[in-house]
Amino acid sequence: MRISVDGPSASGKTTLAVALASRLGMRVLDTGLTYRAVAFAALRGPVPPGGRLFTVLRHEPVAPGARPALPAIVYHGEDITDALWSAEVEEQLRLVAAEPAWRRAITEQHRMIMSDHPRVVAVGRDCATTIMADADCHVFLTAAEAVRRHRRYAQFRLRPDRAVTVGPATGLDDVTREHIGHQPHGLVLDTTFLPPSATVRAVLHHLGDLQCPPKPPPTPTSRPGSRSSSGPSSPASPDPSSATATARTRP
Repeated sequence: MRISVDGPSASGKTTLAVALASRLGMRVLDTGLTYRAVAFAALRGPVPPGGRLFTVLRHEPVAPGARPALPAIVYHGEDITDALWSAEVEEQLRLVAAEPAWRRAITEQHRMIMSDHPRVVAVGRDCATTIMADADCHVFLTAAEAVRRHRRYAQFRLRPDRAVTVGPATGLDDVTREHIGHQPHGLVLDTTFLPPSATVRAVLHHLGDLQCPPKPPPTPTSRPGSRSSSGPSSPASPDPSSATATARTRP
């Protein structure tokens, strides 16, 4: 099974993906971390777009709750996962995301990662239209910008070193939402007033409907002796065996 989860920042994508992966025994590929890792590497020296960077930069989908917990992002043998949220990385991230050559290289890397993991939840901004067009289920989460900004501040309230920038939904978000909304196995959820547990339940219910679609109502059949729309039916003939059985019981 493969599930894509898209949406603007702080809409609840990663929280949902981790919960689904925990329930369903899957891994989580947070595609945004790859972009941040490339931005991190670019801050340490010139990095031309292409696949050579990924010989020293490794992004491994994580299995929630696994022990021991493995690092998601390794660069030159060092776990850099916690270093990807600085203001400097946030600024460089915009440049990486705006570079078509880097977007192509990162997308290709994501496809290679998923080829090794048949059961994965991919999280991002355009997973449903790029790396997971054939997913079993597409989910798009959205929420009011003020609510998303509050969530991000709450998420990092104890981490003043982490950037908390949250902006409006982008044109890419709008395209992805429109695409998912027209998919028979797609689900668009506004999480403005939904707690994470309710969001998880809604998606699990949607998955259940996809795997076990409701059965069509039974076709009504006419019974002997019942009236039909074409007119009254003739009375049913008595059952000879019943009559014989009744006669034998008389004294």
